[in-house]
Amino acid sequence: MSARRAGSRSPARRFVRIAARRTALDRNPLRPRIDRVRVWTGWLAVLVIAAVLPVVMPRVADWARQTGTRDARTSAVHRHPVRATVLRTARPLATMPTWTAAPEHSPAVWTAPDGRTRHADIEVDGYVPAGH
Repeated sequence: MSARRAGSRSPARRFVRIAARRTALDRNPLRPRIDRVRVWTGWLAVLVIAAVLPVVMPRVADWARQTGTRDARTSAVHRHPVRATVLRTARPLATMPTWTAAPEHSPAVWTAPDGRTRHADIEVDGYVPAGH
């Protein structure tokens, strides 16, 4: 019979023992049964999520796409193209910093389809002189 030294165990075997201890899968008679039930319930939950997620996610994505398309169509019905007059010259894109993600806004005035005059800031692409 040879004496086993503490350092003679393989790293893989040590890893398995530590993992079994942490997941309550070791055969420790003093470990409460509820610990094993919790571990098996957790693993079952992970497996159920892993099995259900690939089925549910495409349906959720499709639902979100359909909802967005429906909202875009309903809001497009209420939009009417009108000609607006820009009140302040918008600076050209070449003078804007390259890190700017926001488009240029410039005050404008227009007549709405109901006949009322409206004033607001609108998005302007590129150089637009005042009065156009």
